[in-house]
Amino acid sequence: MPLCGFDKRMLDGLDMFYEGLIRAVENKSKKRRVSLDKILEEEMNEMHMFTQELNNLNNKISKQSLMGVTYLAQALYKGAADYSKQKNTPLSEALKEQKAHLRSLFYKTDEYYETRCRGKPNPMKYLVDEINKFEL
Repeated sequence: MPLCGFDKRMLDGLDMFYEGLIRAVENKSKKRRVSLDKILEEEMNEMHMFTQELNNLNNKISKQSLMGVTYLAQALYKGAADYSKQKNTPLSEALKEQKAHLRSLFYKTDEYYETRCRGKPNPMKYLVDEINKFEL
């Protein structure tokens, strides 16, 4: 993958990360007796505020790490919320769908890069063009 190399265990690790995120919001929803939609909205608002404040973090490596993991969580939550609204699907199901979508996205991105883009002139532009085709 053009970002970081690739190994199937990376996808397995991301699956575990996403499953942890899903379990965490489901547990918060149950514990606080608040809808999953409300918990996700709160989480996304907090993550947005956090990423804004991270610009003030002095340690650049810590900043990059925290931004990356926060962006991953936001992608799961935002994608699930959008999917839930578009497909009129319960949010709990949409979270699982988004997890599967992200796994597929990362796998396809690596596969396309390795099989269709590597060695081409301007391979990253070509890769993004390919992603745009399958992300419609």
